[in-house]
Amino acid sequence: MEDGRPWLDMAHVISCLNRLDAGLPDRVCLMSRDEQNVLVVSYAELKHCLEQSFGECVHANRPPSGMANMSSMAVANAGAQHQMMHHHHHPMHY
Repeated sequence: MEDGRPWLDMAHVISCLNRLDAGLPDRVCLMSRDEQNVLVVSYAELKHCLEQSFGECVHANRPPSGMANMSSMAVANAGAQHQMMHHHHHPMHY
């Protein structure tokens, strides 16, 4: 911009995100902050890397399978106890 403030072209950002989402074979140039390293990769390659990294993060943050079962059992037991405490038995009158 003329006043020295940085300008962000949102149309370009959205266009690139759409290409990434579609996994297009178009290539993009990625440069390190110090401008010493440059990678030329396709949006398809970037999408694959992002999906793989996301999957690894999700997997790393899951409790072990035994713990997950114990946790769900504890929630079920707590729900059953809550229901028993708040369930009033009304005898039937004949």
